[in-house]
Amino acid sequence: MNMKKLLPLFATTLVLAGCLGPQTYFSDVFNTMNDLYFPALDNQNRITSNYEVEAVLSVDGKTTTYEAYLFGTGIKLVSVSPETNEGVETTRTLTIVYDYAEGGLFAKREFANTPNQIDKVFDAFESDSFDMFDKAVETANSVFSEETKSIINNQATNLIIGGQPATQDVKVYTLPVGNFLDLASFEDTVGFIPTELDVVISFTTSTNEGEISISASGNDKVYEATITFRNPDLLLPTDYLLSDSEKATYEGFVA
Repeated sequence: MNMKKLLPLFATTLVLAGCLGPQTYFSDVFNTMNDLYFPALDNQNRITSNYEVEAVLSVDGKTTTYEAYLFGTGIKLVSVSPETNEGVETTRTLTIVYDYAEGGLFAKREFANTPNQIDKVFDAFESDSFDMFDKAVETANSVFSEETKSIINNQATNLIIGGQPATQDVKVYTLPVGNFLDLASFEDTVGFIPTELDVVISFTTSTNEGEISISASGNDKVYEATITFRNPDLLLPTDYLLSDSEKATYEGFVA
């Protein structure tokens, strides 16, 4: 579309936006979510943020769920994934408590088909203990580069995505990601270079809860994810750290 056709389009959009009353544009929501939920790290690259994350990932029909509780002095991670145990298709639940004060992690593994078979192990932190979280931060930094943030905060982008009434509690934005970014940049996130990518972001003003839904396909692969962020600065470490008696049940732990 040439400039002569583009300018009247933007002018019309501005007029319409003005008629809708006060609007909250995606850039405002993005910056709010970024301030609330982008991970803060200490000088040992450990996450010190305080909030809850829930993620449901489906890759080619196989679904894994994650619950992560970041409480400043540690992290509790619960994942449920499909597994084969003793020749049976079942699910595995892995619960890991990263206890910064103890200098290690408490890991518990359970299988749905053998509920009495529970493995508990304590391991001191090693160089790769935080690889999962380091990778997540690296991916976020890569996807949300300064160039991307500049595009997001551009008024033209706001007009293309559209606004939501400022009085509306739950705001939902469908992002035409392919119009702004090279889809190859999502290879690290979804595991392949998508040919189609849909991203929907919603934000609840009253609770500061944000949700990102991603649907990607390409090369005969399908990736779907819903990631929810909630309860910023509301988690208490005592709700997630193990008691002394619980720690004593983990192999390898010495008080």
